Amino acid sequence: MSGRIVTLTPNPVMDIRTRVSQVVSDRKLRCSEPVRQPGGGGLNVARTINWLGGRACALFPAGGGTGEDLRHCLDTEGVAYEAIPIAGETRENMIVLEEKSGHEYRFAMPGPVLSQEECGALLDRLRSLDPPVDFLVASGSLPPGAPEDFFAEVVRVGNQLGARVIVDTHERPLSHVAVPDSGVFLLKPNRGELERLTDRTLSSEEEEEAAARELIADQQARAVVLSRGAKGAMLLTADQTIRYRSPPVGVITRVGAGDNLIAGLVHKLSQGASLAEAVHFGVAVGAAAVASIGTGIGGWVDLEEFLQQTEVA
Repeated sequence: MSGRIVTLTPNPVMDIRTRVSQVVSDRKLRCSEPVRQPGGGGLNVARTINWLGGRACALFPAGGGTGEDLRHCLDTEGVAYEAIPIAGETRENMIVLEEKSGHEYRFAMPGPVLSQEECGALLDRLRSLDPPVDFLVASGSLPPGAPEDFFAEVVRVGNQLGARVIVDTHERPLSHVAVPDSGVFLLKPNRGELERLTDRTLSSEEEEEAAARELIADQQARAVVLSRGAKGAMLLTADQTIRYRSPPVGVITRVGAGDNLIAGLVHKLSQGASLAEAVHFGVAVGAAAVASIGTGIGGWVDLEEFLQQTEVA
């Protein structure tokens, strides 16, 4: 029997994707027909787990017409969710592919202001989750109004629930989570985030490993998965370091690649896989997402092939 997975996305978004021949100023740009997809860290994770044949319940705030659009899209995909009503309008992001150069432009909006009561409602719903949660993924950015230590409080609640808490956020909210004896099961920083956490410049793989190991030594997390972009990922625990080299893929988009890594990882953990096996699968899922259109994984993808091409050292 699979473990129960819940994702928490405090700042969900409706991603609007389109294409244009060339991005130039002071001209009306004729775009292709837009594609709308739910987004934001935890929502991306839940959608990919659903695509993988697993089950995750996505918890997030939603308001206005965009919030209704999010619900409709998730209903259509068959993703389990619970939306907490808020007064503000759920944000939209614009992602534009410039066909001439192949460059992708991302216009990210800040999100609606969450009141103290709305933040409290999210945490209260988390506290009342039943049946018990095995894995809690807290992921994405914080909207305006949310306190910087919001994710740290989510970790405390998750620990009270007996869940293994996985956190994937950045900047100040991450620094509030990455503290000694945090109770976090797994952190997933990238190199830039690891540099800020350890207050050092990292110019080699060995320096990255040493910095990530500091987080383990200070018990800021039981495990660290360092996301290394096209190079893959590195898993560190108290007694092991494992490097994973991503398979070579044609990059279509990097949006949501890290979320897909987390999705593959927690999906495998929920099935009883070891952490090393789970990260291996997660790196393959992340690579497949990079080669797919949108924040999910294309139906053509052969995950077994990506898994075989992911090198483990």
